[in-house]
Amino acid sequence: MASESVLRSARIILSRPRYTDWGYKPKLKSKELCTVVHSKSALSSRWYGMECDKYQAFMCEKPLALPCYSGWIKSPSGEICVKKFGVLDQPSSWLHARNNCWGYGGDLVTIHDGTLC
Repeated sequence: MASESVLRSARIILSRPRYTDWGYKPKLKSKELCTVVHSKSALSSRWYGMECDKYQAFMCEKPLALPCYSGWIKSPSGEICVKKFGVLDQPSSWLHARNNCWGYGGDLVTIHDGTLC
């Protein structure tokens, strides 16, 4: 499944989440903490805390366009298009990742429950 390979390692937005899947409970430090998803498959992904200025792969979401633009895939719910930007092609800090997503007319992926939108 295409969406499974997209969610292997990505930076996501968490703001007072109702759903979490921490690999370990993050330690809050004085620096801002971002969430990174690491997994062997989307079905076994776990979340990990990381400082927001660390460079990581990231995933953007944007409103559904029929069909999704080249390089983007439709989410399982069919509500949005998503794209992962990998460490090799465009690693970014959280701020740069979010700005990149905005440049595509979207934002960093937001996870509301145990599924990819």
